[in-house]
Amino acid sequence: MYTAIEDRIDVLAARTRYPCRFLIVMGGILINSDYDVGSFCSFRRLVCTDMATGWRHDWLYDLLAASARLMTDRARAGDEPRGGEFDALIVQ
Repeated sequence: MYTAIEDRIDVLAARTRYPCRFLIVMGGILINSDYDVGSFCSFRRLVCTDMATGWRHDWLYDLLAASARLMTDRARAGDEPRGGEFDALIVQ
């Protein structure tokens, strides 16, 4: 189902004129559950398009790499993650 929605967003974005320089499209799956079950978040897409040149860059890898460095730095410093702040970084 996510792929079908992603394909439709691509079609709509291609047919629309935006009064901006950059278009950023982010996609993922978020399931917000009850407190005793936990939630699920999986980022699937983070793409930046320069509307003037058509240049596209996938930022998802950059986001996940930066988050991994942050977790590593905090672990070395002995800091504990607070309140599941890194739970959303899991990519399926």
